[in-house]
Amino acid sequence: CSNGYFDAYYQALSAYPTKARENKLLEIFSEPKAKNSCYVRGKNTRIILQKTRAYDPESKRNRDVQKIFVLHKPGTEVTGEDLAWTVTFHDKKTRRFVPEKINTISLDDRTLSVFTAERANRFPHEPYEVFGRQCIQN
Repeated sequence: CSNGYFDAYYQALSAYPTKARENKLLEIFSEPKAKNSCYVRGKNTRIILQKTRAYDPESKRNRDVQKIFVLHKPGTEVTGEDLAWTVTFHDKKTRRFVPEKINTISLDDRTLSVFTAERANRFPHEPYEVFGRQCIQN
């Protein structure tokens, strides 16, 4: 199962871009209570975190993948380091996860950057820091 519906609309836009599909993504980002979203104050940036399933051809199995959708001002570079998080495991060992940028799409006067990261016991959760600031859950 997936944790939200944003990825389905993103996949549709990627496969066959239309103005209506662009508008749908912008509409979801503008919803005050968009599922699994947060807002970075002072950066005018909105982020949607979503768990999805992806087929891994090496293992021939489905696996959980974290997708991070970042809506931001055009010309602003967003990197995996800006969105990285650290997980502390039960044995007190830590691991830093740096998501990989897989796509960038222009949406009117905004840019949508899409990142993915493997799942490792826990995805980022509140408080989630990006760009050195806390991403506030809406």
